[in-house]
Amino acid sequence: MLKRLNLNSLILDSSRRLIHCSHISLLSTYYPDVNLWDVITDIHMLENAIQELVNLSCSRMCNGSKCFIETQNITLNHNYCSTHADVAPGDYVTLLLSDNGRGYTENELQLLLSKPLKDGDVSMDQSFLEKCQVFATMNRGALHVYSEVNNGTTYKMYIPRAMEGRRKDDAEWMESLPKGNETVLIAEDDTPLSEICLTVLRQYGYRVLSASNGAEALQVAKEYPDPIHLLITDLIMPNMAGDELYKTIHNIHPETNVLFTSGYTRHALVQQGVMTEKGYFLQKPFSKAGLLWMVRSTLENPQTT
Repeated sequence: MLKRLNLNSLILDSSRRLIHCSHISLLSTYYPDVNLWDVITDIHMLENAIQELVNLSCSRMCNGSKCFIETQNITLNHNYCSTHADVAPGDYVTLLLSDNGRGYTENELQLLLSKPLKDGDVSMDQSFLEKCQVFATMNRGALHVYSEVNNGTTYKMYIPRAMEGRRKDDAEWMESLPKGNETVLIAEDDTPLSEICLTVLRQYGYRVLSASNGAEALQVAKEYPDPIHLLITDLIMPNMAGDELYKTIHNIHPETNVLFTSGYTRHALVQQGVMTEKGYFLQKPFSKAGLLWMVRSTLENPQTT
């Protein structure tokens, strides 16, 4: 039966059952969005889907691993949805379940997400994930997985918001955002995302340099003779982590500020020791307006990382 509900209330009511994992001592931390939108869904199906996500997370965890549950409001725009055909633009309530377990290799993740799942050839992980995907699809939502080997996994379940009137879209917010003229260096291994950021920032007056990894970004910084005012970098990249990249570039360009990005949540990254609570952070996926707002905020009010 469909019912209007708040996901925070559901998780709190079901917390003992949701965080139980028989073969692992699961230390679970819950970070709710206090202004979370309502959703309209079947409460029992949602509870089962959340339990399957917990089971899936447990299957990739080791002794001492931790699990973090978060809820967020998010607006997915056309740019994000153009590269994620399983979800439509709009407002969503997001359930994020992150762990710092073994994570998946790229090949393992592709296999896990492959469809259709064949009878008799379904691993335990695929079985858990399939049930969550079915729930998300039935509710006009989606389930996306972000993972790095030895850095854990974040599972993001998007459920459409129970709408109450119209919200401003990305274009309307962007009309009120100020332009800039500073130099920005983007270090991002996701080529489509990097190209979107480059285009948007240039449209708003910024001088933009780009690199596809840390080593390339470091080389750009060494060769660039003028000030680099801002580094936008993914925290977790192959060969060189974002925080290490920033420290190295900051030695070359002391004027450089940093805006970290990641598919993981800030809470998960802090618990993993990848970053601190200080500093500016932009979680993927983000909107054009969100990018411009955070860039301007970082440049005008720099914080110590």
